[in-house]
Amino acid sequence: MEKEKLVEKLNRLKSRWKKVGSRTGQKVRDNAAMMAIGAATAMAPTGVSHVEPVHASSHPFEIEALNLRRELTPEMVKIVPEKVVTDKNLIEFHNKAVDERGNPVRDFKGATPYSIWDVTYQREVGSLQNPVGVFNSFAGTMQYNKANVQSMLMYALMHDEYSSWAEKFFEKNDGAVKALAAMKSEYAEKGNLVFHVGSKSRREMSRFIVSDYKQKFTEDGEANPVEALSVQRDFGSDAYVSFDEEGWKKIVSTLAKNNIDVKDVSWAIIGMWCSRHIAVGGFGNISRTLEGKSLKEINSAGYIDVLAAAYPSVFKSGSGKKAYEFAKKHYKEPHSITTMRELSLMDKNPEIYQDYLNLLSAYQGHDVTLEEARLLAASDGKKTEKKSFQVSPQMLARAYVNNNGR
Repeated sequence: MEKEKLVEKLNRLKSRWKKVGSRTGQKVRDNAAMMAIGAATAMAPTGVSHVEPVHASSHPFEIEALNLRRELTPEMVKIVPEKVVTDKNLIEFHNKAVDERGNPVRDFKGATPYSIWDVTYQREVGSLQNPVGVFNSFAGTMQYNKANVQSMLMYALMHDEYSSWAEKFFEKNDGAVKALAAMKSEYAEKGNLVFHVGSKSRREMSRFIVSDYKQKFTEDGEANPVEALSVQRDFGSDAYVSFDEEGWKKIVSTLAKNNIDVKDVSWAIIGMWCSRHIAVGGFGNISRTLEGKSLKEINSAGYIDVLAAAYPSVFKSGSGKKAYEFAKKHYKEPHSITTMRELSLMDKNPEIYQDYLNLLSAYQGHDVTLEEARLLAASDGKKTEKKSFQVSPQMLARAYVNNNGR
């Protein structure tokens, strides 16, 4: 019966989109051509007639329809955490995705507004006034110790998207420049091992962290929470999780024995794993809690109880209860652009994120859930990881200029 209902819903959705497509398809094609001509005219040599491009203000429907058919790439999409205050006067961060021009990127229906790290956030700093910039014995939303905070600042300095943010935490002299070059060289060779305390280049680079970095960290968390939080999450996903690489691999391999892909596990469940890692220092025996379980059993309130019982010091006392209750409240919410990006970093598997963006590119704006989009892709015979996309107006414009001289 469940399968019949699913098939019926799938057919209903496809029928509805076919009707919508027939009404809007020509408008989209016409508008794409007009935009291409407008862009090409701006780039073309003198002597080419001017054609006024179509603007979103005058043709919002067509512009939106066109944007829904663009190819999404990791380089194009940026996650922007937004500070919100709950009805209990507590601070949370919801996440939206924007493209390179700052335009919103619509996610699948029902996609969670949270981050995988929000389970840790609830446990560690969810009730603090300045949760991003807190610096006592431990610091930030993850409550890293001093060594990891310093490593995080170095991580930011070595990545182009965060380097300008990180510069305020380091001295500016020839010694610092030389130390950074050495660390980058070691990073290229050894990866995240460079951020371990035993790393020679890390030890040298730490000499150039400014003496008042704790104060700057606190002030920046209040004044610039979006970028500060993004750095903390990325360091956690990319570097800190890899500090127990063996534990992560055991989790993934245990899932694989039951033909389960980690990307199908609830983001809140993964968040509990990561929260355990942050609190205790490693994933421990989490892989054992997964043995013999189906995906349905893992993505359940019952499994959340299993984790709480296995790690009572993490989830059963104090603010740990908040993390436990948060996971129970939100574990049914589907993955999002934010959580898939984070998981992709954790698993060192770019395809997780790219495949999600490919699927979103194919069905964005159709008011469907991730599960429904996957069913549609299977029904349509689409391989989203190798999907062919429509030619963009920018590509048409470049072709025009190339064919008509510069």
